[in-house]
Amino acid sequence: MGMFLTLNTLLDPVQQISDETGSTDHLAAADSVLSPAISSAASNRVSKPASSKSKPKSVSKPMHNNIILGSRYRSKTGCAGCRKRKKKCDEVHPTCGSCRHRGEPCEWGVVKPYKPVSPDSEETTPKILEISSKVAGNSEPKRTEILDAEIAKQTDVSRIVSTPKSPPFNSTPSDLLQLFSPSDFLDFEMPLLSSPSSTFSLYLDEAGLRLLNFYENKVAKILSVSPESSNYFLKTFFTAALSEESLMHALAAWGGVFSDGHDSSAVKFHLDKARQLIRTTYLNRPDLDTHGTYVAICYYLISMGIDICSGDVSNWYYLFNECTNLLKRRGGIVKFCRENQFSNDSKWLISNFQFHDVLSSATLKRGTSCDIEEYNRLFNNCFDMGSYGVDPYQGCIQPIFLLLGTIMNTNVELKEERDKINHEMVEASKKGLNLDNLAHRQLTLRRIRQCHEVEARYNKLLSDIHYCTPNQSQISHISHDKSEVDLHLTLFELYRLTCQIYLLLYIKQTQPSSSEVQLHFMNSLAYIESLMSSKLVPSLPMSLLICGMCCCNEYDRAQVRSIFDKLSATYTVGNVGRIWEIIQEAWKRNPHGDVCIDWTDICDEFGWKLSVC
Repeated sequence: MGMFLTLNTLLDPVQQISDETGSTDHLAAADSVLSPAISSAASNRVSKPASSKSKPKSVSKPMHNNIILGSRYRSKTGCAGCRKRKKKCDEVHPTCGSCRHRGEPCEWGVVKPYKPVSPDSEETTPKILEISSKVAGNSEPKRTEILDAEIAKQTDVSRIVSTPKSPPFNSTPSDLLQLFSPSDFLDFEMPLLSSPSSTFSLYLDEAGLRLLNFYENKVAKILSVSPESSNYFLKTFFTAALSEESLMHALAAWGGVFSDGHDSSAVKFHLDKARQLIRTTYLNRPDLDTHGTYVAICYYLISMGIDICSGDVSNWYYLFNECTNLLKRRGGIVKFCRENQFSNDSKWLISNFQFHDVLSSATLKRGTSCDIEEYNRLFNNCFDMGSYGVDPYQGCIQPIFLLLGTIMNTNVELKEERDKINHEMVEASKKGLNLDNLAHRQLTLRRIRQCHEVEARYNKLLSDIHYCTPNQSQISHISHDKSEVDLHLTLFELYRLTCQIYLLLYIKQTQPSSSEVQLHFMNSLAYIESLMSSKLVPSLPMSLLICGMCCCNEYDRAQVRSIFDKLSATYTVGNVGRIWEIIQEAWKRNPHGDVCIDWTDICDEFGWKLSVC
């Protein structure tokens, strides 16, 4: 209840507009309920079943308790310690079995000292400064000297990652990239691409490595609203790609969407290569095991992200259904997480899946693909979100996204009964109205019961919204940064309003021009404006869509149009343009806000399956 009181005092939009300096008063109260920040960057690095193999051609050696027994083979891709000892490394992150057995630190990469990109530079990718130290003398070489010697052998990679960007094109979100300081990139513990032990250069050419580098240093930061310590676009996807060629190509394609454009030949090449490899390696196998399922889910989610960022409105949903069917064949989302020891990586994959499940036009039409109660049981009872950190897609506000899914499922149930009643009334009118007819009285009773059901469901959901709070264990990870806490709580309040508007428009069928809807709409616009220059921009599309449905006059439409103009200049992800098309069509059909427009009806008429992520 303490948190709820804090949230209610957070960011009165009118007060915030008039007095920007007064928005931090609520933080003192929030600090009393937030535990100290917990660092999770070093935990749950890789979620891979014990049966997986890091490389297809690796030599299998006997293992016991993660200790390597008597290897005669020198490791070429292992940690620095094993290479120095000329021992085979099991490549378990963050500490391999050999180093754990010896009680020695296990070190993998080199720190990437980034050279900041000046505002006038045509380059968007920070350069890695050359390491000039040389091995000298006859003394035993140090770890840094060993790595320097390895780097000297891999001149191609260091040249690639310092290559200027491709010629500029319209879909590069260059303005948003300036929100991120090059020093932010130093937070990630394991610089995978530039590491001399990287396997990427074995499978990707120079052009592919450039695109993969763009994904690592740019795309993974553009799309994530979380701190670097819980950016699972890197911690899960990028790490899994170390041993899976299909995922390497998929991530290179994702980088290419932002670097070269979604219709470039490079993107098509890497997508085709990833699709071919994942099918031959895993998807065509009738006996797909735990590790194969894990890699396949990664592939589906990455490919969905590529399509959505490209503005696709059909193929991403096909991939989503394939992912859904695979999870069901494997026993569901709970079993998937259990088979992967409820690791943070498995949490991210299911959270990612749930996010796309809820924020889809198909969901408002047909309900979530996975039972919302199963999501609730998993995230509220099975997961320790404290060790997981802030979610890259949902931030600290997953509880409100789950509630939004419940609202959409409720809408599907109520709409089905409402449509049946409306159809029967039309048929009865054709036959002639007879007030003494038994069928008429029964139909009237059904309508009354329907209205009572709507009111009961509405009041229950409104109460749930009222008492919903952000995940406090996740907020604890950012409690040291009051401004970031402020942003995430602002986002939570925005989605609280979004849920209330959904209730009014789609559960109660309230006109957008009503004073109640308009009050929520104006408050929502104030919150959106306050978040437009923050790194939480990727979380705004759904709220922007619902605000667009509430515009009833040219004045409000000019405000929303201005917001989309700003957004298109800084965050040119393809589905944002699709959302803007839907809003404009809704304005044509409902010029004065007199009727409730279901945006999913427009999607259906366009033949779209729109993701509002």
